[in-house]
Amino acid sequence: MLYTSNGGVDLSTVFVSTTNAENRLTLRIQGNGFTSCADGGLADDIGWQVGCYDCTPPSATFSIVQDCDNFQYFIDVNVSVLGSDAEVEIANDGGLASTFITATGTYQIGPFVSG
Repeated sequence: MLYTSNGGVDLSTVFVSTTNAENRLTLRIQGNGFTSCADGGLADDIGWQVGCYDCTPPSATFSIVQDCDNFQYFIDVNVSVLGSDAEVEIANDGGLASTFITATGTYQIGPFVSG
């Protein structure tokens, strides 16, 4: 399950993508008997928007590099494909600024405090 709600939701703000080779994606919207269209419990329409990328996404793998002596670690990001964008952002939620790259290769992000 990717998303759950109690109704009155505009699904156009929910981003879902696929990574399979055929770019196939199936979305199933399921209501329960408690709030259904049949009993009038779902009064608001459900809205969604479907679109297709007009680009090729970047491709990368990563590995963690421990620095136990200094109680920190780094992340090596190996970008093998930039995709169709001239600049790719390597973002993190660890408090460091994003790294912007324009060439494939391995980029070390960090340090992050261990623990």
